[in-house]
Amino acid sequence: MTVRALSPWWGYAVARRGSAVRGESQAMGVRGRRAIGVAPLGFFQHPSEGAPALYWQDALNADSAFSHHRAVAVALESLKAPEAALPLARLLRMPGMMGHAATDIKDAQSEVLFADPNLSRNLSLRELILARALFRCGDYEGLGKRILRTYAQDLRGHYARHANAVLNE
Repeated sequence: MTVRALSPWWGYAVARRGSAVRGESQAMGVRGRRAIGVAPLGFFQHPSEGAPALYWQDALNADSAFSHHRAVAVALESLKAPEAALPLARLLRMPGMMGHAATDIKDAQSEVLFADPNLSRNLSLRELILARALFRCGDYEGLGKRILRTYAQDLRGHYARHANAVLNE
């Protein structure tokens, strides 16, 4: 199975049909059908069972759906697979993947300039989730820790609290 065969997946904030509430489906636990199959790979707690997540990880880029990134990150961080650290770092270093933390008021205000009000949240969550996975897989050149430290200073308190909790594990 290829990543292309897994599409379409969901962005973070997709409204349930008939709902006026943005992001409601995330709160309701709705996920892409294939994401339900990828994320649990890490819960097998045996590295060979997580090999498909490593394969999918190599096919991700900045244009991939949020759920692709989330599912692979959850699987890999559950395994704490050191062999995933370099590919995760490589993924995070791709153009458009990093630099979405809002550490000053100018960054925070720029969020309102996005045509899609959920785009900033998707980009920040993707970066934070991948950095968390990288950190839990042993990190690579301290990249995961640096990103988490940046998010620990994020003006959006929920991101800062999460990053601090991961750093203090």
